Amino acid sequence: MTDFLVIGQGLAGSFVTDGLLKRGCSVHCADPLVASASTVAVGLLNPVVGKRHSPHGKFVRHSPEAFAAYSTITGAIVHHPIERILIGDEERDLWQGRKEQLMEQNTVASLAPSRHAEIAPFITGEWEGYTILGGARVDTALVVQTFREQFTRDGVLIPVAVPPDELSFDGETWNWCGRRYRRVVWCEGYRAQVNPYWSWLPYLNAKGHVLRVRISGVPLGALTICGGKYLVRLGDSDEFLFGADYDWHWKDDAVDGGSVDTLLHTLRSMLRADIELHSARAGIRTVLMDFGAVLGAHPDHPALFICNGLGAKGALLAPAFATMLINHILDGAALPREHNVARYWQKTVPPRPVE
Repeated sequence: MTDFLVIGQGLAGSFVTDGLLKRGCSVHCADPLVASASTVAVGLLNPVVGKRHSPHGKFVRHSPEAFAAYSTITGAIVHHPIERILIGDEERDLWQGRKEQLMEQNTVASLAPSRHAEIAPFITGEWEGYTILGGARVDTALVVQTFREQFTRDGVLIPVAVPPDELSFDGETWNWCGRRYRRVVWCEGYRAQVNPYWSWLPYLNAKGHVLRVRISGVPLGALTICGGKYLVRLGDSDEFLFGADYDWHWKDDAVDGGSVDTLLHTLRSMLRADIELHSARAGIRTVLMDFGAVLGAHPDHPALFICNGLGAKGALLAPAFATMLINHILDGAALPREHNVARYWQKTVPPRPVE
């Protein structure tokens, strides 16, 4: 008998599997090895977020664990200040209202006049900017691939999907394909919305696109936020990742040509430069109605667990939230109420899957 079956090997599933192994548990991780939001994500770790330039409380709480986790994977994380370029009156007005507070907290710094002069010829319209200190970028695809190779070497990875109707419970253990498991942890991202064990949760999943573009001659830094979108330079090249958008009415996880065109138009409207589209990717972020994650046990099946709903902050939250869930399962540690799946038990009536 195996202690755990972890279903899904994105960032959440990778850290849950790795954490359980480090605690001495026997684990299988099943994943069909298809693209996911974890491998599409830009992976920016940003301490100041949103159009209101708000200090990111989750960054303060969870970035130390994230930095420590990614530093163990060669090439996974690059620490770099983030230059934020403010285009439009609203962004600049909101910045003036927050500027003094952030400066006092040493969270941001003014953009040097020489740097402003260097960038200015390439920005459309009136603008100003500042530098966010303490930022970083995680290569999420590299992280997932590194864990995948490790799990394959160790005989942990089972490279197939697990349809929920293939699981059965015999009163003591969960069974799948002739294997017996004490507990099952679902980390399957947006596919949970059609999983009968978890479909009762109130999902607001959002599709996002990330473009890979070539921008010639523009002296942008390694990490830039421009007009609310991210521009991440790939190494020392003139290629960048640009995104992402939010599509709340998506039909599938395929790249949508209209969304790509809209993103490309947005970028070209902000920068005076030759911009060439190289490729585009799409992923579905798992988002719950209250924008909190869901961790914990199923209300009817105490040996079924979920780790999901990390949304656009998956790179920041996955290491810490995996640890929370593991400590809850193995040690009985309490889960934060705002992320405990139990908060929805009284609001919905979960269907009971056919055994």
